[in-house]
Amino acid sequence: MQVLNISLTINNPHQIQLAQDKSYIIMCNHSSLYDIPLSFLAFPGQSLRMIAKKELFRIPIFGRAIRLANFPSIDRKNRQQAQQDLLYAKELLNDGYRIWIAPEGTRSKTGHILPLKKGGFTLAIETKATIIPIYIQGAHDILPAKTLRFRLKQPVHIHICPPIHTDQYDLEQRGDLIQLVQEQWLSFNPEKSSVT
Repeated sequence: MQVLNISLTINNPHQIQLAQDKSYIIMCNHSSLYDIPLSFLAFPGQSLRMIAKKELFRIPIFGRAIRLANFPSIDRKNRQQAQQDLLYAKELLNDGYRIWIAPEGTRSKTGHILPLKKGGFTLAIETKATIIPIYIQGAHDILPAKTLRFRLKQPVHIHICPPIHTDQYDLEQRGDLIQLVQEQWLSFNPEKSSVT
């Protein structure tokens, strides 16, 4: 499949289908701007909204578009505001939207997995949303973080991992959820670990 001059393969060995009556949070590794549009291709026809850093809302035209599309923002420098932002994401989940989040919090400059932040896991537990981890392999080679160096015609593989049901977890067990997501990602690329 050719997407944006990329050779794309979507691997869904567990045949994951998103049910209409359940809440889902898609958690994706993040090493390239391509991760976001590629994630949307992995789940076509879904009302998917990414949690975007507040700086993106300041970009002319693009910022207005994502605001009108009900994309939730996150203020990474203001903990109190970030908690309010997650409340809005919770409302979207309750309204039937699927939430996309990069729990690393920022793009990895090397393609290695960064330590995962707790916010998305708190959101999942509090809403009892099912986490669908996905691992995108190859996007970093197309457009690494903090550069404009495009290398098209690269192979990209999207791996859709088994769902993680959070209804049996409480906030004290966030670390267990974080470890599960990390382990699923690293099963595809163990040498990419930089998690501490």
